[in-house]
Amino acid sequence: AELRDQVERVRKDMAKQHQEERDLLIKTHTEELEVFKSKISLMEDDLEARRQEAEELEQAVEELESEKLSDMKSLQGQLTKAQADKAALEAEWEGKMGERERRHELEMNQLVQQQRVKLLQVEQNFELEQNSLRSFVLTTATSMLSQVKAKKKGGVYSLTPDDSGDDS
Repeated sequence: AELRDQVERVRKDMAKQHQEERDLLIKTHTEELEVFKSKISLMEDDLEARRQEAEELEQAVEELESEKLSDMKSLQGQLTKAQADKAALEAEWEGKMGERERRHELEMNQLVQQQRVKLLQVEQNFELEQNSLRSFVLTTATSMLSQVKAKKKGGVYSLTPDDSGDDS
């Protein structure tokens, strides 16, 4: 009978110890689950903030492109006017054959040459602005893409920390 009592006590002690271990394990897993849920929530918030930031950057790029397009149209208008002025001067020059024009031929040639120089300058300025715009848009887009990629790369989270201390 005493041996049975001892066996029964050992069984009860083992059952109690087993229950305590199970309760501790459940508590530990529950706490870890809460930590993971918290991390996931923070990651979701961060992803939403990054998405909004990307949308704002896209809007800014669109506005800049629109502004530069307007500038290019203005320069195109100036170029067209300069070409029309040149054509008008040449037509005027060719249309006048009188004695007076022949005496001032050198002067008119100089004016035409000046207009050609001005036209060349306007064309060069237009090309420079166009190249500058292309470079600016390309640089801006590349920079923004790099930022979004860097943020996206930085936004890939691991639920277990690594040795580097980096969250990526």
